[in-house]
Formats: sequence, C-alpha cells, structure tokens
Amino acid sequence: MEFKQLTKRLGEILIERGKLDSASLERALRLQKTDESGRIGAILVKAGVVAERDMVEALGSQLDLPLVAISDYPEFPLLEERVAIRFLKESKVLPLHEDASQLVLAMADPLDEYVINAFRLLTHRAITPRLAVPSELDAAFERLYGSGRSSMDQIVDEAETREETGG
Repeated sequence: MEFKQLTKRLGEILIERGKLDSASLERALRLQKTDESGRIGAILVKAGVVAERDMVEALGSQLDLPLVAISDYPEFPLLEERVAIRFLKESKVLPLHEDASQLVLAMADPLDEYVINAFRLLTHRAITPRLAVPSELDAAFERLYGSGRSSMDQIVDEAETREETGG
C-alpha cells in the first residue's frame, strides 16, 4: 500500500487545528528522544496533552486515510475461523468488510506492513487499511470477542443459561 508523501508533520497539523501549542510540542519532542516507541502521537496522548481522537484525526489527515466510524465495525466477527484472536488483539486490527477482491481492516497502525502482508497472504485479497481510534477498536474487539470467545459463543452461552434458570 502506498501512502502519499507526507507534506506536514503531525505536530504541525495539531497546532494548525488548535489542539496543541508549540511549547507542548517542543516538550514532547524532547521526551521522544528517550521514549522507546519514538512516536510523537503516542507521547502526546499518553501525557494527556492531546485527546486520542484528535490525534487520530490529525494522523488520518496526514496519511490521507479515512477514520473508522463506530458504525463501521461489523456485527459479527469476520475471518474468525482463519485468524487467531490473539493476533488480532496484539496487532490492534479488526477485519471490517470483505468481498471477492478486497479486505478492509480497522487498524490502530495502518502503516504496519507486517499485519497488512499477513492478511494479504491469508486472504489472497487486496488489503485496504482504515485508521481506527485505539479505544474504539478495543471496545469493538471486546464486543465481538469478549474474553477470547466469539460473539456467537457468548450468545449461545447466554441462551443456555436462560433456559437452565427458566428465565
């Protein structure tokens, strides 16, 4: 997947949008030198300087990549039989939609070529990444998989429990 040449830095976009001031950006850039992740966006969010959604919207603008809306998440898990839940959770990715030619993925990091290539190899389809707000991705993951179980497993368990208790 090719992304357009980045014309503006993330900090510049946030400052233009009034979500960050230059002094806070300078402090975060100094912190970035000692932070293991090295990602300015993660540093700003972790420090509480920029809201998570504002950061993701700025990143989406920078990468010219659409954000996943909460309504875009599927009602039932996709590729459930073919992809380990653990891989999805650790990679912070969820399949949103698939057809004969492509698979659309909600990704916390849409630049993760390893994950994109893994899905390309698995599905033999073109992969279309979409940028996800990490907390919304986590909520969708929890709704779809709960404690490592599929939604269907949870529905069946709830129905069986109701029958057993006569409720």
